[in-house]
Amino acid sequence: DTIGAAWHDRSKGAILNISSASGSHPVPMMTIYSATKTSVDFFSPCLHEEYRSKGIFVQSVLPYFVATKLAKIRKPTLDKPSSETFVKSAIKT
Repeated sequence: DTIGAAWHDRSKGAILNISSASGSHPVPMMTIYSATKTSVDFFSPCLHEEYRSKGIFVQSVLPYFVATKLAKIRKPTLDKPSSETFVKSAIKT
């Protein structure tokens, strides 16, 4: 496909995995969510080691609060960004 061909020509890329601060400690009543986010955070450096030689950088970010339906935060604020704002910022890192 076109994307695969473009990546191959450059021999570099990045994968940004979204984990959560909820994965850094147990969160009652959110057991599956917390455990899944812990797995994402562990998976990312493993994947990074596998693909580093191919020029692919893998990063995991652990946001705290982001304005989403899941977080039940309706309006973004300075300390609770929208998901779009958060991802744009994370990509810059």
